[in-house]
Formats: sequence, structure tokens, C-alpha cells
Amino acid sequence: MNLKNVLHNIEKNIECSLNILHDNVDVEYNRSSFENWLPIEFIINVDGEIYNIGEACDAMMTIFEYSDFLQGLKSIANGDIVVYKYHSSEALFSLNLELLKEDECVEFEIWINLAAITKGNSVGYDKGVRFVATIEETEQFYVNLRKQYEQFIPVLKR
Repeated sequence: MNLKNVLHNIEKNIECSLNILHDNVDVEYNRSSFENWLPIEFIINVDGEIYNIGEACDAMMTIFEYSDFLQGLKSIANGDIVVYKYHSSEALFSLNLELLKEDECVEFEIWINLAAITKGNSVGYDKGVRFVATIEETEQFYVNLRKQYEQFIPVLKR
């Protein structure tokens, strides 16, 4: 089962998803977490304009990166930290999250390396989107990402 995970902004006109793909896994139990790779797809749909990292470039995250992202997302949603920054080791995308406590929401700022999704046809710049999601939506995003990871754990123990 491949659980699809989608985060919506408050206005519901932006969708963001991060999913582990269960094919082309590069994992060996005797390697460290930053040497084991999970194939992913990271898709942003902004009012029908779709950016798909994964489809065009065989996107990967290390287990270390995925775990760090999970921890950062959980810490933001729980109010333990106010700012979290993630930068893909493959330079595919970056995320900046900021907890807006007074508004009870989380600001997501996402930058996509266009060279990665255009197979090098658009180089030298990133394209970004910034939106706000509720804390509840952010928590559910975390829960679904965690479930995906837990579904994958049996693969890691083989």
C-alpha cells in the first residue's frame, strides 16, 4: 500500500505532497542513515500549475533527511520550535517552515530547483511558493508522513 499524503493551504488552492515510492530503493541495513536512499515524489499543485519532483529526476532523500524532516515538522506542529529549514542534499528543493503562534498556523515557503524538474532545460534559478496551513493540517501531514515511513520500516529490516 502506498499512502498518499497531501497538505492543503488554508484557502485550499494549493496542494503539496511528499510520498515515499517503494521502487528503486537503495537501502542496506548495515549502512548509516545518510547512506541509505528513499525514492520520493514531491508534488506541488498551485491552482493547477503542477511541479513534480520525482517524476522527471528520480528524486531521493536519505533516511537521515527524511527523519530530520519528520522531526522538524513535528516540532513545528507541537510548538517546540518556531522555525525549521530543510534543504535537499540533492539540491532538488528546500522548505522553510515558520510557526505563526498568534494565528495558529504554519507558513510554508518552498523553493524548487527548476533544473531538476525540467531535465536541465531551465537552469540557474529556483521557483518558489509561500502559503499558510493550519496547525491541524500540518499535524496531519506529519502523521501521514510518519505512517509512510512506518510502512517502509519492514523493508529496512530485510
